[in-house]
Amino acid sequence: MKLDRIDLRILSELQKNGRITNVELAELVHLSPSPCLMRVKKLQSEGYILNYSAQIDISKLGQTLTVFTEVTLKNHRRRTSVMHEIRPFKPEDIDGLYAVSLATGHEGRDASSFYRDGRLVGHLYSAPYALLEPGLALVVEDAEGIAGFAVGTSDTVGWFERLEREWWPALREVYPDPGPAALPEWTADKRRAFMIHHPVPTPRAISASYPAHLHLNLAPRLQGKGVGAALVLRWFEALSKRGSGPIHIGTNRANSRAIRFWARQGFVVIPADPDHAGRTFWMGHQDQ
Repeated sequence: MKLDRIDLRILSELQKNGRITNVELAELVHLSPSPCLMRVKKLQSEGYILNYSAQIDISKLGQTLTVFTEVTLKNHRRRTSVMHEIRPFKPEDIDGLYAVSLATGHEGRDASSFYRDGRLVGHLYSAPYALLEPGLALVVEDAEGIAGFAVGTSDTVGWFERLEREWWPALREVYPDPGPAALPEWTADKRRAFMIHHPVPTPRAISASYPAHLHLNLAPRLQGKGVGAALVLRWFEALSKRGSGPIHIGTNRANSRAIRFWARQGFVVIPADPDHAGRTFWMGHQDQ
């Protein structure tokens, strides 16, 4: 099923208010009630709509500093409690960020088999944030070491300008520009090197409405245990101290698990022209 602009608008409105009536929804997306209802049922049957849930006011539950999860050992019947600490980034964590970036660099899965240089993913999506914007860099650590991170910025437009001054020049000395001529023969390393030389800014319409953005990744051993949600809340708390506004994320549209995760955190689809959407799926969050 290929989503068009109306489908994306329906998803966006349902994420804002899952209890909206079909008549109200139809009016918002400029359809009559019957075809609107047919589209909603189609989105449900195709798995784009999994369920309807309530948003909770996290501030009334208190701050979350540490996450405890219960796991059942495969070879034992007893249960044990495992602690994961969420804390601010420290310079000695940087190798851990690079490792997690690589372990989740292929649509949320391990990308190590695709890259000769395992640090390329981190050069783009974690290290610059941690080193240049440490006040908005959090890590999650367990008994095995750094297992995840949340990094970002409160000013997306200014961030791309800062990267041009302080981050890309040194990397461009290390990684040659592969140039667009050899595009069909690009390796994963060359694709990332091209991004270092030719970074594509977030579309202005998105950065204007959602000026902050973040990247979050968890090692597979912590995925699906509620740690990611706690990490998002802690990052929101750090961002709120700067008085920043709405937030956006961009994920690979093939990473359906990530899209579902961000939807559960209250992010809604940012409608985009399906013919010019590319690989990135944009989602936004208005409140913190």
